[in-house]
Amino acid sequence: MRLQLREKNGVRWLNDAYNANADSVAAALETLASLEVKGKRYAVLGDMAELGEHA
Repeated sequence: MRLQLREKNGVRWLNDAYNANADSVAAALETLASLEVKGKRYAVLGDMAELGEHA
């Protein structure tokens, strides 16, 4: 689940859910921005609580 590009029914998504951290999220967002799309891009982000409150 690290930067996996998937597609189904004409919808593409980039899955980078495995052990995400700030650097991997930045890389995923840069990759998302570089993809050619018809329409909008969406990013779904979750908590990274295991990084601690100061990360």
